[in-house]
Amino acid sequence: MSILDAWVAESTENKALLDEETLILEVTEQFWENMNQQGVTKAELARRMGVSKAHVSKLLDGSNNLTLRKIANMATALSMKLNVSLEPE
Repeated sequence: MSILDAWVAESTENKALLDEETLILEVTEQFWENMNQQGVTKAELARRMGVSKAHVSKLLDGSNNLTLRKIANMATALSMKLNVSLEPE
């Protein structure tokens, strides 16, 4: 068992924290990938969203709690369809 597995097994709070961080990373990586594929800069995304470039930087740096509303706004600005699914472990 890895150190991470042991830490996660210690408590449900640890599992929840890992799940949160994993989700934030996956979502922000998808936005970065789509921006790169489309040739969209942070400045351009900010313009499309009607926010500042600094705001977009904060959304994409992985340290922010992205709400579903923020995720949907970014997806719309990138002409992306948002799909959310929950699956049993």
